[in-house]
Amino acid sequence: MKFPRVTFLPPVLALGLALGFSSLVAQATGTVTGQVVNAETGQPLSEVQMVVVGTNIGSLSNEAGRFLITRVPEGQREIRAVILGYAQQVMAITVTAGQTTVVDFQLNPTAIALEALIVTSPTGREQRARELGTKVAQLEVAKINPAPINTLGDVLGGRSAGVVMQAVSGTAGSSQRIRIRGANSLSLGNEPLVFLDGVQINNQIGGALGSGGVVVSRLNDLNPNEIENIEVVKGPAASALYGTAAANGVILITSKRGRPGSTQWSAWAETGTIEDVAQYPTNWESYSIADASAPMFNANGLLNSTAYPSCPNRSAAAGTCTQDGTLTFNTLRDSRTTPFSTGNRSRYGASVRGGTEQVRYFVSGQMEDEEGVVYFNTLDKLNLRANLDAALAETVDLSVSFGYTNSSLGLNNNDNSIFSPIINGLIGRAYYIPPVEGEFPEGVPNDDNYNWGFNLYELENLVNYQDVDRMTLSSNVGWRPLSWLTLTANGGVDLTNNFDYNTLQPNKLPIAESYTKGFRNSERETRYLYSATFSGVSTFQLMDDLVSTTTVGFQYDQNQQKNTTCYGSSLVPGTASCGTTSALFSVDEDYFEIRTVGGYLQQELGWRDKTFLALGLRGDDNSAFGADFGFVYYPSASLSWVVAEEDWFPELDWMSNLRLRTAYGTSGLRPGMRDAVTLYTPTTVATAGGDAPGVALSNTGNTQLKPERSTEYEFGFDAGFLQERLGVEFTFFNKKSEDALINRLLAPSLGLTANVFDNLGSIRNRGTELLVNAEVVRMDDVGLSLGFTNTTLENEVLDLGEGVEDIIFNRGSQRHAEGYSAGGFWQRAVTYDDADGNGKLTNAEVTLGADPEYIGPSLPEWQRTLFADLRILDWVTISTLFEGRGGHYTGNETEAFRCGVYATRGCSAVGNPNATLQEQAAYIADRYLGSGALYIEKADFWKWREVSVSFEMPSFLTQYAQRLDGLRITLAGRNLATWTDYTGIDPEGVEGGGGQNFSQSEFNTQPPVRYFTLRLDYSF
Repeated sequence: MKFPRVTFLPPVLALGLALGFSSLVAQATGTVTGQVVNAETGQPLSEVQMVVVGTNIGSLSNEAGRFLITRVPEGQREIRAVILGYAQQVMAITVTAGQTTVVDFQLNPTAIALEALIVTSPTGREQRARELGTKVAQLEVAKINPAPINTLGDVLGGRSAGVVMQAVSGTAGSSQRIRIRGANSLSLGNEPLVFLDGVQINNQIGGALGSGGVVVSRLNDLNPNEIENIEVVKGPAASALYGTAAANGVILITSKRGRPGSTQWSAWAETGTIEDVAQYPTNWESYSIADASAPMFNANGLLNSTAYPSCPNRSAAAGTCTQDGTLTFNTLRDSRTTPFSTGNRSRYGASVRGGTEQVRYFVSGQMEDEEGVVYFNTLDKLNLRANLDAALAETVDLSVSFGYTNSSLGLNNNDNSIFSPIINGLIGRAYYIPPVEGEFPEGVPNDDNYNWGFNLYELENLVNYQDVDRMTLSSNVGWRPLSWLTLTANGGVDLTNNFDYNTLQPNKLPIAESYTKGFRNSERETRYLYSATFSGVSTFQLMDDLVSTTTVGFQYDQNQQKNTTCYGSSLVPGTASCGTTSALFSVDEDYFEIRTVGGYLQQELGWRDKTFLALGLRGDDNSAFGADFGFVYYPSASLSWVVAEEDWFPELDWMSNLRLRTAYGTSGLRPGMRDAVTLYTPTTVATAGGDAPGVALSNTGNTQLKPERSTEYEFGFDAGFLQERLGVEFTFFNKKSEDALINRLLAPSLGLTANVFDNLGSIRNRGTELLVNAEVVRMDDVGLSLGFTNTTLENEVLDLGEGVEDIIFNRGSQRHAEGYSAGGFWQRAVTYDDADGNGKLTNAEVTLGADPEYIGPSLPEWQRTLFADLRILDWVTISTLFEGRGGHYTGNETEAFRCGVYATRGCSAVGNPNATLQEQAAYIADRYLGSGALYIEKADFWKWREVSVSFEMPSFLTQYAQRLDGLRITLAGRNLATWTDYTGIDPEGVEGGGGQNFSQSEFNTQPPVRYFTLRLDYSF
């Protein structure tokens, strides 16, 4: 491994040169103060950004709408007021040295967010949306919180065009899969880069030990109640300044901060239920009657196979038996055998914020407890946060953020595990088998689950635990030595300690020797993410109509990971340590480290506050690059033009605003830590003198290995109609990723390993994003807002490299093939013909095509959301969200698996005499002929994702009881209904929790569950 070389001009030196060209003559200054209110209601507006145009000087309005700006250079100045949801206002004033100038603002609401303040660069500098040629999504989490938000991932789902948040599993504590504008990499991860308060944080997705594929995400360690807003920087055109990790997009999270004014206390309590509402398939078994006088079931409750032998559909089709009767039973839905119960969750928390103009603070704490629909699937979590902002001097500001998470997660087995409750239910009997008296301990929940291979009491003995201790610390110092210059230093660390473990006591799962003897399995992982950014921003008003902003910065990131694992079998009863095992003992230790150094420069010009041009360049070196590969550069450019504000633009009654924008940019993805290096493993070598230690080649490195490089251009417009009551945002994007890592085969004659990573491939994502916001009703007593998003995506593998064959995965059903969607589904075509017309198929009546054929993409080609907010009398709010996706396919591996387990009973294709011909053909083709094409299904769906009803304490009551001011009660539901033609359990489910890049199959996966919650918020 190599370490990055710093080969660019340090920003401190660059800024020093810039200062050398300027006269550092002290300038006389004055003070500006005033108030900002809503122009329609007269209510004060807090958190309004007040800026002296052409400088880096500004402040925020407080809860009374008051603001104070000090050290404003004397002379003719313009003050700009900006806040999301309102049109900006600019006021011209004259500042007199040593005097205070008063100016008030009245802002008008708007449906088009041109004045939203957005952070798009590592400097943390805020820019107005109107200045950006890219489209950045902004989510105000504080306004979303009344909705049924259980994790931070829920905040992102369905709320931004171009962002797909796939709820891949309903297991408590499991992760979601995040994709922004498609998937860029065939070999590396496709998850976005995430920052919290300016510091990169761990959003790793990983599996828990032995859980059958369930994965968890560190993103969900965060508490949504601590978050102020989230910005989604969607593609390389916007994320170019973030460099060699940002091709998948960047998520910028800002936690809540203190505000000047009176102390504000908030407390909340939430309780709710969790239900599994999936339509699980029924188990079937058809039989012949050989002896009608014999009892159907024996003393053990099993079918008398001698008198009532099984007669599956294939046998009936061949004429070897007659189906005289059919048994059916739904193990997962019958109240006597279901493993599912009503789960529950609760959250309790409190926060306090306040301060003065000099010192502001925010402190928060929350406890969370959840029991899933499988009762030993549990999550307990504690979140703490403390943020402090201080004005150390008139020109120096300090911000410090501290967050802590402690959690304990217990996971039942799921997906591809013989100990999964879902698997055991789906391959259960087609009739109810009463339990043997005295077989189960008295009072054990669901102790009647004898229809399975295991009962729930036995499965409870194998719970996979993950304990997490996590601390995130960041600090930011800003210094404004001159009115046009701001220097910023930001740094911090995200420290995560994971402890994954499971213990099986001897003789608790009687299945195989390795289980009857018990075992202990554990893994401890410590991960450090260090971040440091140093930057300088200079702003000059070059002419009356021209403002120049120059940004220079330096960034350093270091990712360290230390793992220790152990496993042992033959466990001493009653113990839980690898040290008390006596067989199959193994131990391992790993250390990973990746470092990145980068520098960036951006020049922006704003002309008449209507046209904005930006040119940028980022350069990086990374320790994961090949030793012979040097620095990589990422250019960017953007243009924004608020054309509707031009004097020549016609005044139209139906159009109130129009902005045109376009952008171009490049960013990258670094290789894996060990992809570029040659590695050896220890081995034993037999010599004449006995065994001797030696090494064997385990990985062939590539000294020329470089990052994957994604280049994107986008263009679009933002338009306001009907006096700003209707806002429309549209974007077209085209993103091409080149130098994609491909695991290329090596010739055996080379004497190396079988594969080596090389930069050979390319992949393209292009599509459109549409957002429509409409204020249908805007009255004093009633308000109704409606919204709609539509995203389209076309994904294609352009090149795999010369001589590289299709990359096949997911049981052979998916592949990366040139000219087709990445991870697309391929299978040999299946045709069938019931030649004799008896409604039953034999093997001979099912035919396969000669070669695999392309079926369709695994990535959704469209995503749409519908949302609405209804306000009544300022004390009732009703919100709802519907989400749909389609144009893609998924593998119904759940049905393929259960049909393939038993030849005489199980799925409808085997035992249901009225099974469709397609069901029978799918079963025959998959089990006997070698094609699962008919188990690959369209995965289009619509879901009623959220609904909430909030009741605020009305003012006519709070005037008599002041302490009731700020009381809100919210009833909410999540995952309320699904509409789909998919025949499996749930089209959104993904085997393995979505931890793999492109695998898109449901395999006995716990589907998303339904939540109902009651929440009480009280602030004073």
